[in-house]
Amino acid sequence: MQRTIQYRGCEIHVDLVRTSADMFDASFRVECAVSPKQLSPTGARVPVRNGPFSRRWAWLIAEIAGQFAIDEMLGPRDSRLRHVIS
Repeated sequence: MQRTIQYRGCEIHVDLVRTSADMFDASFRVECAVSPKQLSPTGARVPVRNGPFSRRWAWLIAEIAGQFAIDEMLGPRDSRLRHVIS
């Protein structure tokens, strides 16, 4: 099963593979038009660890992991999110 999610101008491609009757392994890959040069190219498939998961959890966990990867590549959306500890 496959699903594509749009997030911050990028696409998260989530794939689920059935491992048993109601359990799935999940993986995702990120495709982004703008990728900082110091990072590896987008598009590499990343398996989600500690599975298998129920279908609902597999979709959710892979999507959140993809969003985190994009946030790490692009940085915070808003400078107000940066917290400085003095």
